[in-house]
Amino acid sequence: MRAKLTDLHWHDLRHTFASWAVQQGATLQEVKELLGHGSLAMVMLYAHLSPVHLRHAVARLDGALAGTVPAFVSTQESTELVGASQKSL
Repeated sequence: MRAKLTDLHWHDLRHTFASWAVQQGATLQEVKELLGHGSLAMVMLYAHLSPVHLRHAVARLDGALAGTVPAFVSTQESTELVGASQKSL
C-alpha cells in the first residue's frame, strides 16, 4: 500500500522533524546541530513553536533578583545562574 503523497520533498520531512522537536522541548541549538545548519539564524524559523523558552528566560531573571532559582530551570541553568549572580555581587 502506498501513501500516494504528491509534491512531497525531503525539506518537508526536515521541517516537520524540526517543528516537532521544538514542540517537544528541543532547544534551537539542538535542532541546529541535528539538522546540520551553520547558524542559529536558519533555525529561528522554529522559535515561535516553543514560547516556553521565553517563560524560562523571565523566570531566570526572577530567580536572580530573588537569589533563588525556579524549580523548572535545569541543573545546568541553575549552576550558570548562581555563578552569574555571585559575580554581580
